[in-house]
Amino acid sequence: MKNHYRQGFTLVELSIVLIIIGLLITSVAAGNKLIENARIRSVIADLNEYYVALSAFELSYDQLPGDFNQASSFFASGANGNNNGLDEGTGDAADEMGNSWLHLTEAEIVSGSYAAGEFPTGKILGSQYSIDNRSLSGRTDNAIILESIIATDATPDYNGVVLPQIAFQIDNKLDDGDPGTGLIYAGNQISGGSLATASSSTCVDDNDDPSLNLTQTSSTANCRIIYWYD
Repeated sequence: MKNHYRQGFTLVELSIVLIIIGLLITSVAAGNKLIENARIRSVIADLNEYYVALSAFELSYDQLPGDFNQASSFFASGANGNNNGLDEGTGDAADEMGNSWLHLTEAEIVSGSYAAGEFPTGKILGSQYSIDNRSLSGRTDNAIILESIIATDATPDYNGVVLPQIAFQIDNKLDDGDPGTGLIYAGNQISGGSLATASSSTCVDDNDDPSLNLTQTSSTANCRIIYWYD
């Protein structure tokens, strides 16, 4: 009767397997980084495009989209605003916030087609761009906001949707890297008061620190990007 022995892997074979596994892990990590960078570039491109669109609309009509009080005279659809210089509302079809993108597409300044109460979505999963008047950390102004959406009716719920690390990179590339100063703010509070602290938001480290540093290590996508339009 013959004895059958199972031959194991040699050290060379094991080394090759470990090298292949290492290369696969590296490739996956590199791929994820490329995807993340592509999303950051997309957000930056969107914010710049929409900022220019707001400027073009205001230059053409001397009012802001959504706030435009003669929209019904120029466009086939869309409610009139009150021309008080503020884009206001909660995003439904009857208010200024909900008509801002409709006015922009009716004016053929922004591509696509948005009905009242509809908003363009971002490349970051579950995100949309709103145009609204917000108050945050002592500043009140009209802004373009990247924030989360409620899937059932696409009405903004004003929560964060961006990882703090990505929010920092967007702020750093477009502005000053500080989420509480300049043209770009980051936070998860809808209005009033200051940016929420880490204990309640996991977006901003310290509400009392003038630099308002972003929480670089958080794995919670709880930041909104606010691009002030003034």
